[in-house]
Amino acid sequence: MHRPLAKFKLRNVHEVYEINSGFEVTVIDRRGVEHKYKVPQEAADLLCNLCIGECVTAEEASRRIAPHAKRLALEYHYGHKLGYYTQEILLALSATGRATIRKVGRGFEYQVIG
Repeated sequence: MHRPLAKFKLRNVHEVYEINSGFEVTVIDRRGVEHKYKVPQEAADLLCNLCIGECVTAEEASRRIAPHAKRLALEYHYGHKLGYYTQEILLALSATGRATIRKVGRGFEYQVIG
């Protein structure tokens, strides 16, 4: 299964798809280069539970999921790349109605609904 869920225009275009094991987020940068990230359902559920009822940035959310990154076998376990990857998890939550996104200054905030 590879079902399209949502498309977001942040700095780059992010397309979220539902796949058997969770989500796949395809990022198309300004040069047209595609990058694909797999987001396990377990990672999306955990981040949702860690941030439920709060408004967070990707950086704030990455600090919360970092202690669990290795156990979840995420693509990145620490540093700024974990922050970028956490944004993809938040977009997966937004695509499924478990979070909303809004632009604040030059960045974005996510209200995690649950």
